[in-house]
Amino acid sequence: MSLCVIAKKNREFLDTPVFHAGPSGNEEAIAVFSNRESAQQYIDEAGWSDHEVGELTPLQLLRWMVKAHEDGTAFLAVNPNRPGQLASKPQVVITIEAKLSEIANSLSADVRGASTSSRTA
Repeated sequence: MSLCVIAKKNREFLDTPVFHAGPSGNEEAIAVFSNRESAQQYIDEAGWSDHEVGELTPLQLLRWMVKAHEDGTAFLAVNPNRPGQLASKPQVVITIEAKLSEIANSLSADVRGASTSSRTA
């Protein structure tokens, strides 16, 4: 199942908006949407005619999150609400570094588990 992002039109690489987030408002966030309609609604409410909805597979989402983390982005905003953002209402966010660490730890555990089971087979 794909997730959706907002990206600038006619770009070779995924070029997504970066938002201010975090307690101080000085951290960066990128947005992901659980469905195309929510992403399109955000574009419409923002009046962004130079953006479109793009879909990411789970692996593409992971790659995008790693790249964002390497670029210094701290948060992944989930289904952000444009009017809510403008009114400074809290938005749902995931801390990218914590999520990537969780994924890495899960992968490490899978490797350890596979190495143990392969010795007994």
